[in-house]
Amino acid sequence: MAARVAAIDPGMFVRLVFVSGALMRASGLAQHPSRAIHEPRLGVLVAIQFLAGMFPIPRFLLHAVARSPRLRAITLWPFVARPGELSSRLLLQTLTETGSRAVLRILLSAKSIDYERMISAVPSRST
Repeated sequence: MAARVAAIDPGMFVRLVFVSGALMRASGLAQHPSRAIHEPRLGVLVAIQFLAGMFPIPRFLLHAVARSPRLRAITLWPFVARPGELSSRLLLQTLTETGSRAVLRILLSAKSIDYERMISAVPSRST
């Protein structure tokens, strides 16, 4: 969404900072584990996102998901608000060659990093 807004009016932006919502949520859960108890859905969704991120998507499955709005809805609901509406082309470009066991190291290091503070420290212009 941010990239589309920037493309519409590039003069409004000096730079874009892309942030993983899953990483910010994981950091919050790692720093405050009781949130997973009080917000079990959040805990489950973050766990799904990180588990899924640990493994590459087989090419045949990626192409099947890209072709089928129904498969996108079934497989991508934890990651995207309306997965059936995703562009097949952009989905293939985005998810090709993804997945790594490094995701586990990132999750384990999330406890020591305050991503919310870091993001709020990024200077921005308001109009």
